[in-house]
Amino acid sequence: MHHRTLAALVMLSLIFTSFTPSVSSTDAAVQRYVYLEPGYQIYIDDYSLPAPAGNFTISFNLGSLYYLYSVRAFGPENQALGISGNWTQESSTFKVTVQAGELTNFKVITTLIGTTTYSSNYTTPINFFPSINASLSATTTVRLPAGAELLEFNETGVSQSTIDGVILLSGSIQTTPGAHYYSNVTYNGTFDLLAIQSLERTIEVHAAGEHVRESFKLINVGNVKATSVTLGIPEGATNLRAYDLIGNLPMTFGDDNVTIAFHARILTGEFAAFTLEYDLPQSSISMSGNTISVSGSLLPEWCNFLVRQLNLTVVMPEGSSNAVVQGGTVNTSGGKTIASFSNVSLTPFFNADYSLSFSYSPVATMSWGAAIAVIIVVAVAAYLAYLAFRRRRVAHDEGNARAPAQQPSPSRQPPPSPRDHSKGQKAKK
Repeated sequence: MHHRTLAALVMLSLIFTSFTPSVSSTDAAVQRYVYLEPGYQIYIDDYSLPAPAGNFTISFNLGSLYYLYSVRAFGPENQALGISGNWTQESSTFKVTVQAGELTNFKVITTLIGTTTYSSNYTTPINFFPSINASLSATTTVRLPAGAELLEFNETGVSQSTIDGVILLSGSIQTTPGAHYYSNVTYNGTFDLLAIQSLERTIEVHAAGEHVRESFKLINVGNVKATSVTLGIPEGATNLRAYDLIGNLPMTFGDDNVTIAFHARILTGEFAAFTLEYDLPQSSISMSGNTISVSGSLLPEWCNFLVRQLNLTVVMPEGSSNAVVQGGTVNTSGGKTIASFSNVSLTPFFNADYSLSFSYSPVATMSWGAAIAVIIVVAVAAYLAYLAFRRRRVAHDEGNARAPAQQPSPSRQPPPSPRDHSKGQKAKK
């Protein structure tokens, strides 16, 4: 795997300080929730301790350090906590130490990437319960991908249930100090083992709705080649088109998704880039008088991938003013007013919102479809006028060619022929 992350490298450079948390085996508790997706896993651990934690160490069993994408820790007021890490190659163990200090409640969010392998089915190893050097009461819930069919798992104290069509693996145990609760989950379905390295979104707002252009740079984080990607269809989207530097990409539509085929296969660690364009109806914006408001999530909810870097640009109609933005900045470029937003490490489960309002010019604006239609009508009319002019010119030239040649009318009569004045005249006397 070649998707080594900056987060892992930074954490390895930090000094590992303490492996022993100060907790009681009777009152310490943790609730772990795991979002299991084909391309990534997100572990959310909520710790509640009877005494200050000091330097609190948690251990993860990983098949490779390259699976580690990021680790973050937060206090009860959502304040960021310091962390340090240590990787042990022999035991394939990564230990993260949270600098919790005097806190007794804190949260640790760990993201892994590329852990799933495919061979007729999908298999992912899961750290079902946290591993620390003390005993504590632990509960876990592992949420499988939507649409997955569970085939096999084997973990003590865990059972299967289904809520709203999604399979959950849940259970509770009293952990053993230093023990790992690491086993495979195997499931079936149709999924992409991909992540998004970068996503550049551009939304052009007009009174009739939005025109959206999204440029994806995908990375293959699986163990098999990738030839396509499946995305949900945005609600109300029309005129969908996908293309790359070569040209248009084949698109296969399902009930609520579209599969976009690449021009070339991408192997593990390789990239594919393409752009998706579509139009959204007027219902995608809010209008009050001459004020337009747009809002939403930076990462569209229909895009179920981990996005490492996302940039959003919202282009306002020409003549717009009084722009108010939350979560971004406003500036002018090329004579147009634009709002810019950016964020990192986004998923449908950890997303970020944006909002923008502005006053627009009362001059009527057109949607892309209407503008294109007008351009086509004007072009056709000009072409027809040219054809009519050409037909008249050709007919005139052909008529002149068929008419007989005529002598030009003389401007005056020719002089009389000279006569012999010596004949028929009397001699003058």
